[in-house]
This record gives sequence, C-alpha cells and structure tokens, in this order.
Amino acid sequence: CDSVLVAHSGFFKSRLGSSWSHVGLRDGPLRVVILEVEEEEVQLARAVLWFMYSGELPASPSLRTLATMLRLANLLDASRCAETVALALSRCKQEQLEVEDLNSVFQMPELLHDKECVRAALQMCKQRLVQLFGDVTALAQDDTLRSRFMRLSFPAVLAWAQEDSLRVSSDNEVLLLLHTWVVVRQFEEAEGLKQLSRAVRLMHLTPACLVSVLPDVAWFWCTRDERDAVLHRRLSSLAQDDRFMGKWNGPASWISAKPRTRTHKVTSKLLAWQVDAADLLAADSWLMSPHVYYNGFLTQACIQIHEGSKDEPGMRLRLITSTTPLAGLPGADSASHIKLRVPLSVIFKLRVRYGSPGGGAVEIDRSTYLPDGWGPTDALLRSAPTREELLRPFVHNGKMHIEFIVTDIQ
Repeated sequence: CDSVLVAHSGFFKSRLGSSWSHVGLRDGPLRVVILEVEEEEVQLARAVLWFMYSGELPASPSLRTLATMLRLANLLDASRCAETVALALSRCKQEQLEVEDLNSVFQMPELLHDKECVRAALQMCKQRLVQLFGDVTALAQDDTLRSRFMRLSFPAVLAWAQEDSLRVSSDNEVLLLLHTWVVVRQFEEAEGLKQLSRAVRLMHLTPACLVSVLPDVAWFWCTRDERDAVLHRRLSSLAQDDRFMGKWNGPASWISAKPRTRTHKVTSKLLAWQVDAADLLAADSWLMSPHVYYNGFLTQACIQIHEGSKDEPGMRLRLITSTTPLAGLPGADSASHIKLRVPLSVIFKLRVRYGSPGGGAVEIDRSTYLPDGWGPTDALLRSAPTREELLRPFVHNGKMHIEFIVTDIQ
C-alpha cells in the first residue's frame, strides 16, 4: 500500500521515506502520516486516496466535489489525480459554478497557482466571478445578488476587487461593497485588509467619496504605514490637483491602476413615486421615497406635512432630501454605517405633479447642501388651512405623483 501512495503522491513520498514516521510495534514498523483537512473534507480526502489506488473519481461528482478534490490533490502533490480532476472540472459548464465552488478553487494555496491544471481552474473561476458579479452597479442595488456576494471567501473577493473587467459607475461602488463584505463577514485579518485596501483604485473614486466617505472606512486605514499616514490629510488635493502626483509617496497601486469599464453616468432612471393620499392624510412623521442610486450613494425624497407656526397657522407641505453611502443603507448592520464626514452637494431634479401623472408640475432643479446627509428644506410647496386642502391640487385617483432623480453628487 505504501508503494502505491509513494508512486502517486510527492507528499506521501517525502513522509513515508522519513525516519520519524516509523513507530515500532510487535508485528513490525507502522508508518504514520497525519493529514490535516477540514471536517467536511474528510470524505473527499478519502476520494483522492481512493483515486491513487483505483484511478477512479467518484460517480457523478458535483462541481464543489471536483473543486475541493483539485485543491486536496495539489496539496498532496498527486499530479495524476489533479490533472484528471482538472480535466473533469474543465468539462463543466462555467455557468454552473456557484459561490461555494468558486471559494473552494480560490482557497488553494498560492504556491500551487503555477501548476497548469490549477491556473486553468482559476481562470475559469475568475470568468465566472465576473459573470456573476462583474456588473458592480447592478450588484450594489440588488439585495439578492449582494447576499450571494457576501458568501464569497476572502481570496475570491480579493480576486474580484483586482479584476480590470468589472463594470462600474465609479470605483466608489467597489470600495463600499468591500466595506460591506468586511463588516458582514467580520473580517479582521490585518494582512488581508491591507490587500483589500490596495485593490481600491483611489484615483478613480469621486471627490465626494474621497473626502467625505473614505476617511471613515476604518479597516482601510488600520494597517497604514508611514507612507500611508499622510493620505487622509491630502485626499482633496489627490482628487483635484495634478501637481500633487509628483509628491506621492503612498502605495503605487492606489494611483497607477487603470480605470475600469464605466457604466452609464446616471445609474437610475427617473424615479416615479406614487404616494397614497390616505397615507398623506394620516401621516404624523416623514414619508420616504424609494432610493435613487448614484455612484455608490443612495438619495431619497422625504415628505413632511406639519402645522405652521403661531404667526403662520395652517398646514404646510415640504420636501427634503437624504443622502447616504451605500453601506449606510437603512436596515444594514449598524457597524457598516458610514457617516458623511463633510457636507455634500446633491444636484437633483424634482417634480410634483398637479393632478394626473401627465399634468402640470411644481419643478425644482437645483443643488442642495447636505450636512450629515440631510438636506435643508428644498421646497415649501404649499400652505393651506387644512390637510385636505393642502393636498387637493396634487392628488389624482387617490395618489400624489412625484418624479425625482439625482444627477450628481459633489
């Protein structure tokens, strides 16, 4: 039996030929080799050993089985097994690879990446990674897709972040998705965080993200060295002053990486928000629109109906805006929230229709200054003695029609 293992595995050849592996027993020497694998991988480790004796793979193996066996075969330096498994894996349809399959391949030690069979598997997995999560603008806005992304292992997420072919509205999205992954997975490995931070293409973040968001992404800075320590004091210059480039002494990857493929600039169509009149009549606090997405920021319109002052009695209708980075989405883990460091200028268009959706409108086309993410009163649309009279011009078939779009965030 030893001779079979020695013939098919460099790992067993080195171990079984060592003097320390012999334990004397009454019936002769016993060769002991300890192979450490994860508990859920024990059966697959046995499958690799079985291949060494029989030359057979498990019947109808799943993609995950093949991916795990490939990693274990390479760890055991069982080249014939690895090549056979890699061939079987290459025959799989790329679109059948799921997150767990990708994780198993990407978690192979880097020292194995030069092996031809591993390189081929990694290339296929990178293509599938881009196929699944390459449209970063869509990923940022799709809860289901983002939930799948959060299941990726660190090596898979790093490979994703380093990929040139990602399609983004700006690299803001990459930064904020990495931040959400770090928080959700409670990832704290210092060297890994450093690698993730180096994958962010700093020069392709927008000025608003550089100045207002990035300084508060704690993990990005937790491993900084003396070169990095100057960065947070110079973000504004880095974003706007070309002369500063000659003085740069931070990580080269932050400023040298080429831009990724851009999706269209305004990443949301005009938001048509229909508010039930019954909700407006009963509201005793804010009514919030769905979010408009732009370059990693989420903005929404907010309606408030409130009583006037003693000097100006009656009811008043007003609209304000709220903007937050993607990671601060309401309902997300509070640890992932990023508070805006400095005020933003949000440029938006807002129309409140009189009556029917195609009717006339009160139009606002302006920029609003947002301290702490909340805008001041953007428009006092109407005052009236009662709530019913206040709403009457804007309600058609029991609904109030509002159109809202963000065109830029500075």
